[in-house]
Amino acid sequence: MKNLKSIVNQTAMNNQSATPKNSQVPREKHLQTLSKEDDLSIKIRDFRIYLALKRYSNRTIQNYISLLSSFFNYFPETDERSIGISEIETYNEEVILKKNYSASYQNQLISAVKAYYKRIHGMELRLEDIERPKLPKRIPTVLSPREVKKIIDSTNNLKHKAIISTIYSAGLRVGEACNLCISDIDSVRMVIHIRSAKGNKDRMVNLSEKLLILLRTYYVQYRPKKYLFEGWEHGKYSTRSVGQLLKKAVQRAKIRKHVTVHTRRHSFATHLVESGTDIHYIQRLLGHTNIKTTTIYIHIAKEKIASIRSPFDDL
Repeated sequence: MKNLKSIVNQTAMNNQSATPKNSQVPREKHLQTLSKEDDLSIKIRDFRIYLALKRYSNRTIQNYISLLSSFFNYFPETDERSIGISEIETYNEEVILKKNYSASYQNQLISAVKAYYKRIHGMELRLEDIERPKLPKRIPTVLSPREVKKIIDSTNNLKHKAIISTIYSAGLRVGEACNLCISDIDSVRMVIHIRSAKGNKDRMVNLSEKLLILLRTYYVQYRPKKYLFEGWEHGKYSTRSVGQLLKKAVQRAKIRKHVTVHTRRHSFATHLVESGTDIHYIQRLLGHTNIKTTTIYIHIAKEKIASIRSPFDDL
């Protein structure tokens, strides 16, 4: 079986070239002549369109299609309409566990398969019978305010400095920073509009006066057209490029912690907790649906932990 990624993209083209221009072949009759691969590729394509209409993010759509492609390719001789729980369990054991894929990957596969069969075949797979893995509860890496400043100060490129500062100052996800338009910066109300963020939700975050000064200096020098941070030919800056520039800044600052772009968001939230900001305000700033997601920052705040006296000191 060919890789479904290429099949999905080429299906429409192949179908048009296989049918003479002037012939009017009924869809039902034409579909009967399609191979199993073509039939499945059409269903995958229709599922992609459905996800787009439901306003799933591009990243989620790409992940779902990739997961389904790998899943169906693993059972080339099996009619996808007859695939059920046993095949999912087999795939879990023989692919996901053997290759040590993450629990998040495993959960997302189950969600993708469930959504596909419900939409395409009107089938409700009883996937609750499949044990979903528990996601590991890891404490995020947090930078101190001094380390945050060292990373910013080690960045000489004005655009790079503006990007890194904006992410920390507003507690943004990397995709949110890259999607910012110039019009999203409201210097009158001193807020930043975050549009179509995770969960397709909008929110507003505070605009730091210090950040505004930096952004104005950046704007005068770079003159972006639409997006606040633009890359090649005025397209929006890529998340990958942000990750690379931060990695270099961390190396120059000689920070030994494992730092990602998301670390700056973790640091933003933790520093707010340490400064006494109400947890519900932090939840709104971060765009968390569930307050439990936000409360992790209470547990890692330095002021809370450092104030506890160890019994070892009393020995």
